[in-house]
Amino acid sequence: VQTPRFTTRVLGTQFNVNSYLKDEKNSVVLVEGSILVSDNINRDQTILKPGEALNFSKKIKEVEKVEKANNKIQLAWLRNEIYFDNEPVHEILYKMERSFNIKIINKNPAINDDLFTGHFKNENLKQILETLKIAFDCDYQINGDTVTLLPQNKP
Repeated sequence: VQTPRFTTRVLGTQFNVNSYLKDEKNSVVLVEGSILVSDNINRDQTILKPGEALNFSKKIKEVEKVEKANNKIQLAWLRNEIYFDNEPVHEILYKMERSFNIKIINKNPAINDDLFTGHFKNENLKQILETLKIAFDCDYQINGDTVTLLPQNKP
């Protein structure tokens, strides 16, 4: 698997690559077997063992090897699960856009940096939005493939 930042060569294994141009960090996590990951910028090579991950930071152009990766969270999408681990709302909305192939417009910027932790298994978009509505005292509208997050209308 080749991305602009790194190349991963399969050596008989199961792994996950997370590489979106918009993301500040890209990563590869190994579940089973072994992989050789080559950093396309620094030309470093690393062999990963099961349970390990490499994180690539765009801002500081640095590679971080994680000895004990949280495969449960990083591979949640395979089980139709979504984890948010003490993440700001703006990151959560971005992940939801990717997960549900939608556009989210946040007209409630006061909650952008508020943190949220949650685990959703087999929930649909509306169910997750209802949870966020309660957690952040906000409202939302769905119009086709666009969701608009709004401040709560108070009487």
